[in-house]
Amino acid sequence: MKKIIALLLACVLVLSLAACGKKDETPVEPEATPGPEIVEPVEQGPEELDEIDKLADAALDEKELKLISSCGEDVTKTAAEEFEAIFGIHVTYQCMSVEDAAAAIESGSDADVWMGVPSAILDKDAAKGLFLPYTAENSGKLLSDSFKGADGSWYGIYADLMGFTYNREIFADIPELIPTAWGDLYKDVYVDQLCASLTDGNAAAAVASGEYAIAVGRVSYGVARALGGSNLDFAVPSAGLQCMVVGTAILKDCAHENAAKQWIEFMLTDFADGADLSHMGLFPVIADAATPAIAAALGIDIASAKVVPVTGNEGLVELVELLKQG
Repeated sequence: MKKIIALLLACVLVLSLAACGKKDETPVEPEATPGPEIVEPVEQGPEELDEIDKLADAALDEKELKLISSCGEDVTKTAAEEFEAIFGIHVTYQCMSVEDAAAAIESGSDADVWMGVPSAILDKDAAKGLFLPYTAENSGKLLSDSFKGADGSWYGIYADLMGFTYNREIFADIPELIPTAWGDLYKDVYVDQLCASLTDGNAAAAVASGEYAIAVGRVSYGVARALGGSNLDFAVPSAGLQCMVVGTAILKDCAHENAAKQWIEFMLTDFADGADLSHMGLFPVIADAATPAIAAALGIDIASAKVVPVTGNEGLVELVELLKQG
């Protein structure tokens, strides 16, 4: 009996040990580990417009530009048509003398910009507060800071060399009398042989005809004739180059301010790059633009020329004195 009880206890013990050693079959979920952060892409908008593009859009909204020009009709028409073709802005213009344009502006013209004005007059009228200063994006293209007004009051379009236009036939046998300095013009030999060349081609025509021997001032009027086969030639003072700069400005309180600013940018880029001024003997004032043949013939770098405050109204004696003083 005892053996049977002992055997039963042993079986119970074995079963108990087996129950204790049995493993839990339920799977254990692994602890989650953070993966890389997923960033949703942000939709990109259109590229930011640069200042020139913004200006072009604002100018186009104004639809119109009113121009007063003291340049010739041909230059004015070419500039107006090209501006309108590029920017889609309608240009209306009036060609007026510098004196008439200045009077119209002072009396309250409704124009937006003035073009073809000597720098001396631009400086004078800027001091009166007649212009809207503008810092042009393309002003860095100018060859010299002297080719623009203080605080962006005006910008140069072209320069005209100051020098002597003379009749080649008159000096054929006396080349030593061709002047090389402004002071030479005071010599008795030149009495009644000089005329001033500032506002038109009449002086160059008078020299070509033999009425005068030398025209003093802007040589561009003579260059146009010389390229056509006339008897004219040119000289510049050996002491240093001088030039007259002609520019453009935005009128204060103009109705189409953005279109006017676009005009300034145009003058410093598309117009200056494309305008054929060489046949007129005029020098562009921005880098990389074509220069007239006279520049190579006389070895001229217009960027080194001193801008003289010639208004175009000077008489011969006053002009010579002004140029002599430099």
